[in-house]
Parts: sequence; structure tokens; C-alpha cells
Amino acid sequence: MTEIFTKTELNEKQLLRLEDTEFFKAVYFKYANALFQYSFQYTLDKAQAEDVVQEVFLDLWKNRKKIKIKTTLQAYLYSMVKYKNLNSLRRQQTLPHIPLDEINSPVQAETTDTEDAFRTEKLIQQKIDELPAQTRETFRLSRFDGLTYQEIATIQGISIKTVETQISRSLKKLRKELNYLLKST
Repeated sequence: MTEIFTKTELNEKQLLRLEDTEFFKAVYFKYANALFQYSFQYTLDKAQAEDVVQEVFLDLWKNRKKIKIKTTLQAYLYSMVKYKNLNSLRRQQTLPHIPLDEINSPVQAETTDTEDAFRTEKLIQQKIDELPAQTRETFRLSRFDGLTYQEIATIQGISIKTVETQISRSLKKLRKELNYLLKST
């Protein structure tokens, strides 16, 4: 027998899974300003802080049916803002600043090194994509997003030991696959 709940009986996390755009708008208006202020502390740029908050709500809407929120919705949203900002800052630090006049000029570079790097990167990405879905997501959160095992466990609703096991198995499999493939090329 299926029970029907009214909105007052459901919490925010359960309501997110519904196709209720009015509820989603209410969530947006409830949290957007505070999230913007929080984001601004990282970016110190109004437009960038607004973009981060918009991305957070867009991701929330797109993934609302598969997100597993183990904390409150508010805490989850703040975490999303934090990690989007940290990833953005990380990218800014690793990307070199190139003046615009140099972008349009021809670059004389050895194509073999670039091609080898591109092939290797593509091969690594392919092997990561071959990992089981849960393991792949755990690996990406750890290695690409820089989250701690505790943070990953909280986001995915699994134990820290499970995170450790998945990362260990991922690395073991990737080492095995990539060592074999790199030696044969």
C-alpha cells in the first residue's frame, strides 16, 4: 500500500526529489542570498560568486533525484558552494596566465610531446571511466576535487572504510592497467 504524504510531512531533502518547481524556487529564495555571501568570501568577486551559486542550484536541480543528502539541505548547499569555489581557485592557480596577444600568435612547440601527453591523458581518463560507477565517483571526488575521505563518506552516505577500500582498489587497478599499457606503447 502506497502512502501519500503532504508537503508538510516531508522534509526538504525528500521534497527535492519531486518535480515541484515552486518548492525549488522557495528553496532558492531561502538560501541564495546567504550562499552568495558565503561564496563571495572565497571569490571576492560579485559576478563569480553569483555564478557559483547559480551553478550550485543548477546542479541541485539536475541531480535532485540521485543526490543522497546525509546532512541538512542547508549544510549540503554550503558544502557545494565551498567545493565549487575551492575547485575554481585550484584551477586558477594551475592555469598559467597568458596575455591575449600571445594567444593569437602561432606557437612553435614539439608536437610529439604534446601528442604523447594528450594520448596519455586520454588513456588515463578512459581507464578511470571503466571503473564501476560508485568507485569512479569516489575516486574523482578524492583525486580531482580534493575532498577528504570523511567528506566523501558524508556526501555519498558510505563509511570512511568503504571510501578507503574504493580508492585503494581504484589505484591498484589503474596502476596495473596503465603500467601494462604504457610499457606496450
